[in-house]
Formats: sequence, C-alpha cells, structure tokens
Amino acid sequence: LKNAGTLQDAATEARIVEELFAVVKKLDPPPALPQQAEVLFDRGVALVKHASTKADYEKAAEEFQGALQLAPWWADAYFNLATAQEKAGRFTDAANSFRLYLLVNPNVNEARAIRAKITELEVLAEKKSMPSTTTSRQSAPSAGSTRRSLDVVARGKASLGAVVKTRFGGMEIEF
Repeated sequence: LKNAGTLQDAATEARIVEELFAVVKKLDPPPALPQQAEVLFDRGVALVKHASTKADYEKAAEEFQGALQLAPWWADAYFNLATAQEKAGRFTDAANSFRLYLLVNPNVNEARAIRAKITELEVLAEKKSMPSTTTSRQSAPSAGSTRRSLDVVARGKASLGAVVKTRFGGMEIEF
C-alpha cells in the first residue's frame, strides 16, 4: 500500500485499508504483527531518531511503508509514516497517511489534533505547489488574528509533539 500521490490513488488506498480493517476488527484474537513488520518499523524509528536530512526521512518512510505492506492494520506505522513523510517534505502523502491512521484508529484521543495537522499539511502542499509571487494589493492579517492563529497552531503542535515523543521513545521532533 504505497502512496502513489494522486487523490484517486489515496481514495483507493483508504477504501482498501478501510475494508481490510473492518475484517481485522472482527478477528478474535486480532492478528499478530509479523516479526519482519516490527523489524521494519523499528528501523524506521531508528532512522527518524538519527535523521538530519530529508533523504534520511525518506529512508525512514520507506521502512514504515514496508512494515505496512506486511501489517496494513497497524495504526502506529501510519502515524510514524506520516511524520517521516512530513519531515521529507511530502506533505500530501503525510496528510494521506494521517487520514489512514485515523481510519484504523478512529477513537484516538488526539484525533482533533491529527485532523488539524492534516489541514496544515494540505495548506503546506498547496503553498509548495504555488508560485511564490506576492502582490502589494494583498492585505496583511491583523495582529490579533495572527496571534490567535499562532496560538491555535502552537496548541496543536504541542499536542502532536507529546504524541510523537511517546511514539518515538522520548525523542523530540520539532513541527
């Protein structure tokens, strides 16, 4: 289940994961994680922990994708994949991976923060694809609205930072 980068591919992937997860939820006991999936996941975590370039995050994303090929019901792997993709500058893929995370883990406590992160990633993807031209006719936001927006973003980042810290063994990743 590799992200191919188009909205149609993302929708198809989400549908497949949703159908698969519906079956997995009915299994008692739930399927065990294949050992190789755990190895790939752990490799991804190690790569993120020691990453210093976008290429390092790309390698980590590849490991998480490999883990998901073996265990596509594994919510933590989607979360970590999204985090690595974001750090690699793949904002659309990161948003799609966070959507899949919420799909397989809909009752997660930080669901609101994740949805806000998805929106932020969509904005970053749009910004990345837009030419960087500005006109003097564009009005600047008021100081009050900017401050409120920054407060909301800061709260979301703090919430996600705590989640990432937990998922990556105490490691801090700046958003």
